[in-house]
Amino acid sequence: QDALLALAAARAGAQCVMAVEGSQAGAAAAQKTVREQEQHGEIPRGVVRVIAKSSHELCAEDFNQQGEGPATIEVLVHELLGFIASSEGIVPALRDILPILSPSCISVPNRAQTMIAPGVAPPLALFGSSQALRWRQRVGPQQKYLLFSLGGALPAGMLLAEPQPWEDFDFNG
Repeated sequence: QDALLALAAARAGAQCVMAVEGSQAGAAAAQKTVREQEQHGEIPRGVVRVIAKSSHELCAEDFNQQGEGPATIEVLVHELLGFIASSEGIVPALRDILPILSPSCISVPNRAQTMIAPGVAPPLALFGSSQALRWRQRVGPQQKYLLFSLGGALPAGMLLAEPQPWEDFDFNG
């Protein structure tokens, strides 16, 4: 659902929610959903504001409240995480927005990890199966890494070592 996290924050009692959406189409869909929720009384009118900008275009003035100056951003709720935690751009997005966050701002989620372990190669026949196309996904910067996901962890017998953190982001640390 569009604006899912912003709507959840509004329903939980947030006084002011700024929903930042990098694509114009995504922002339009989010705004439509917000208007519908307001009309049905699901959220208070005017609590959620959709900002159609990417993180590198944001500035403190984007968060001005009506006649009150810039809002104090106390909670940052985001979902820019992929199979590989950083694959959807969380690192540059947070770097962009960090200067306009309150020093006491907390992040939800507060942590993300990518675990990695060496493993034995699956049987070659597996890659030729009809299901293999559904398991394949490009991830990472410029989508340059090919990831095969079987929908869960590899069986322990295929691992050559215990999984270790490859990426470990503590967003509140």
